[in-house]
Amino acid sequence: MGIIISLLSFVAIPAKVPIAVLAERVGRWPIMVAVAIGQTVSLLLYSIVPNLTWLYPTIIFEALIMAAFGPTALSLMIFEILELTPPSKRGDTMGKLLISSGAAAMIGPSLLALLINYVDYVQLFRLVAIIPLLGLAPFILNPSQKGSRYFL
Repeated sequence: MGIIISLLSFVAIPAKVPIAVLAERVGRWPIMVAVAIGQTVSLLLYSIVPNLTWLYPTIIFEALIMAAFGPTALSLMIFEILELTPPSKRGDTMGKLLISSGAAAMIGPSLLALLINYVDYVQLFRLVAIIPLLGLAPFILNPSQKGSRYFL
């Protein structure tokens, strides 16, 4: 069980640099679209894993997706803040961004802890698989903007 838990970090940490290089070559927005689709697939895979053996490839897949998400999303957010925010408001905007990330890290697990009282794990993974697809909405609604104006 310890290997399963540590596998995410073991795969994601060394994968961040090559994925960042890939993001620079193909662009950050295509990586974000791939991440949203990949995260949805990852959550759906968790809902159909038949035994612990199948958790290994599922966690490796999720680790690669998360390795792509972190640096790419952060660089896009910082770029958008620098581009769209006047210099006098950048600290305030960055503070709101970081507070919202911390709030999400607290609210998400609390909400899931409440939901698990009403649905089983399979249903829960299928339910939360919708959330990354919502991140694709700016790309679908306005592909000419590539979603960048909706990020703040």
